[in-house]
Amino acid sequence: MSWEWVPAQHDVKITVNQTQQSDAFLDPVPIAITTSSGTTNTLITPTGKSYVKTVQVKDRPTKIDFDPKNTLLKEVSVDER
Repeated sequence: MSWEWVPAQHDVKITVNQTQQSDAFLDPVPIAITTSSGTTNTLITPTGKSYVKTVQVKDRPTKIDFDPKNTLLKEVSVDER
């Protein structure tokens, strides 16, 4: 997962890339976006191995958690661009 802050629109662009050899997992994935104003929870529902979602938040994120309650079996690396 990678994310990019777009300050002009107050958006966070979140990109999820699945790298496994098998077909894409299409299960919804919870995302928690934390800013100085609080936490915004959203769901990403992939439609393929690569998926992008834009979420509007008030401030630049200080932390983004992919599946914060660890409900999915996964390996995750998070990159900020």
